Amino acid sequence: MNSKENSDWKACWGILWRSFVFMPYMFTVFIVVGSIWLGRLVLPVCTAMLLYSGEWSLAVVTVAFWLLTMWSYRYFRLSRFFECPPFLL
Repeated sequence: MNSKENSDWKACWGILWRSFVFMPYMFTVFIVVGSIWLGRLVLPVCTAMLLYSGEWSLAVVTVAFWLLTMWSYRYFRLSRFFECPPFLL
């Protein structure tokens, strides 16, 4: 019985230390990929609202961020992360 409990604790410990090691990395990937996805959709709307309200300097900054987002989206080929999985049936 002691061997089973020891085996269970080893498995739990293995999951725990991997989560502490890889969680910051995966959180960073989530933030970067999520912000690029969000930036592709939200930044043009923000730019239009800023142009409409007459905030030209902020609109130029927003356009610069949008261009940076589009460049990184195409350069790093991030579109493959947003594709539907292949249909296997």
